[in-house]
Amino acid sequence: MSLSLNHTNYFYEGPTQWDIGVRAEDAWDKVKAVHSGNPNWGNESGLKDQFLCHVHYAANKNPWNIEPSRPDVGFINTVLNLCNPG
Repeated sequence: MSLSLNHTNYFYEGPTQWDIGVRAEDAWDKVKAVHSGNPNWGNESGLKDQFLCHVHYAANKNPWNIEPSRPDVGFINTVLNLCNPG
């Protein structure tokens, strides 16, 4: 099971890394609000790490696929696994 998200340049329109981070948190809150009621939603921390990894390191990839079945290994290990741990 995968949540496939198409992104816009919204994250990258701000002039600083701080702006990207703020916009990423806002976007994650919106993704969560729309999808967290789905029975396939699980492993929220791992999903968020995958999402944030894509925001910061996969700007040129579209769509972003985040998967609840991937293990929650923390943000750094998610990045080290190219946003796809496990």
